[in-house]
Amino acid sequence: MNPKILPFSCLVVLLILFARYQVSTSAESRNLVEDTCRKAYEEPDICVAFLRTDSRSLKATSVKELAYIILDICIANATDTCNYFQRLRDAISDRRAKKAVELCVADYGFAVKYDFPRAKKKLNSNSYAEAKKLAHNGAGRAVNCSRHLTPFLSSNSPLMLQNSILQYLGLIAEGIIKLLQGKHV
Repeated sequence: MNPKILPFSCLVVLLILFARYQVSTSAESRNLVEDTCRKAYEEPDICVAFLRTDSRSLKATSVKELAYIILDICIANATDTCNYFQRLRDAISDRRAKKAVELCVADYGFAVKYDFPRAKKKLNSNSYAEAKKLAHNGAGRAVNCSRHLTPFLSSNSPLMLQNSILQYLGLIAEGIIKLLQGKHV
């Protein structure tokens, strides 16, 4: 055999093996996301859709990784929404509406600075019950905000829908973390 061909054929074989590994890893990650969502949340398609917005979910190899990912999505969503509420607060002149938006800023600020980051820390220390409770509390912040806004907005307004998104995200995070309870992951 020609010595120059051997390294080339080894490279081809390695590329084929790598490609097969990548395909199987992606399929395994896809199955992990779908299986986890089926077990963690009553509407698995919503769970899958949210997790797939983060490319890390395609490479995830454990439920715990998915829990970190969904918590990061919660933080990003709550941060964006809080920033929006802050801008809105500054533009509102009605005193009662302004107070409702200020309460939403406080709720979302608490979710961003306390609930979801602490859930990640508790997840890191395998304190799953506490992490689950914090994720639930983060979802509850959106519910509180909706209550504040109800006198001023219809239930299908963009702001109310935005509150629903954080509520879904927090409950999905809670469900995924619940799967970790009782397991050594």
